[in-house]
Amino acid sequence: AGCRLMTSYSHYRQRRIGNPMKLMASLMASFLAASTRNGALRTISRAPKAPVRSISFSAMNHRPITRNATPNRIPRIFAVATLLASTLSSIEAACCDADEFPDEILHLDSYNGVVMKINDTLAVAHDTEDFSVSLEASLAKWRKDGKKGIWIHIPTEFAHLVPICTAQGFEFHFAKPGMLVLTQWLPENSASRLPLGPTHQVGIGALVLNEEGQMLVVQEKSGPASEFKLWKMPTGLLDPGEDIGMAAQRELMEETGLDSKIVKILCFRQAHAGGDRGSDLFFVCQMSPVATHEQQVTAQEEEIAAVKWMDMDEFCAQETWQKSPVYKELNAAMMQAVRSNGDSDGSDNGATAVLAAGFETKILPVGFRPGNNAIYIPAKL
Repeated sequence: AGCRLMTSYSHYRQRRIGNPMKLMASLMASFLAASTRNGALRTISRAPKAPVRSISFSAMNHRPITRNATPNRIPRIFAVATLLASTLSSIEAACCDADEFPDEILHLDSYNGVVMKINDTLAVAHDTEDFSVSLEASLAKWRKDGKKGIWIHIPTEFAHLVPICTAQGFEFHFAKPGMLVLTQWLPENSASRLPLGPTHQVGIGALVLNEEGQMLVVQEKSGPASEFKLWKMPTGLLDPGEDIGMAAQRELMEETGLDSKIVKILCFRQAHAGGDRGSDLFFVCQMSPVATHEQQVTAQEEEIAAVKWMDMDEFCAQETWQKSPVYKELNAAMMQAVRSNGDSDGSDNGATAVLAAGFETKILPVGFRPGNNAIYIPAKL
């Protein structure tokens, strides 16, 4: 029993979990307190007064063996064995607790799930065997506690932990530069209700008009549009954390050098490419040049082959657009919105007025939690 006790102590030293000396001191204090309470130590400390001869048999050859024995020796042995067994049980229970991940790297979400973000403060993250033991112990506890979705964020420098997680039931959820996120749904009696990873990309097209009613168009050096020598609006994808209007303003500046602000969203389309490309949302944003000074448009050297102002009729009449029912409808909506805004005779019916209005952007505080949201509401005519 003493050997097992020291083995457990050595186990803790190797795992570098908590303070093993503090742990052992606590366990031994409990052992001594329990021993004093039930009188075992007092019994053990009594000197034998009248040794007697006893006979036992060797388990191997059944030869009788004589030896000194003391009265009540067997009860005392059982008392000590019971205390040691109790102490070892405490060690094993503490071992399980220590194998679990520390609370400092865990976050309990509002869906009864657990989020764990691996970092340098987690000692076992540097040893695959230790991490595997801790992960197994934590999963067992989380199942017992009724936890549901488990999320693990693994930085690139701890990529060696990924095979351990997948071996214990985790699946890839999504990846971004420097980080991989894995998930596992613990309840066995229900299908996973964890959200899917990123499935959509969001793009914008910037429609900006000059005083003559011409729209600003570009030809790209690469990409699908370059194969057709197509004149198109400045377009691009949203960056993480970027609102639609901000993306339109940034892309227009990057591709043409024109500083602008968003007026409203005219229309948008949705597409499902399938395969690994996911789905796509594309918003057409009407932009207005900042009129603080006369601006010159310049083509971005890396991506844009040419930039110019073009009549909208000429833009819509391009052969590529005419072959596409989707883009014919998209371009018609743009034309209708722009022309309706320019009409002053009040002859538009209600449906046209709504189409002409589009959506304007308002960025407002959430209120019940920190941060702002962008909302898009029908624009005023």
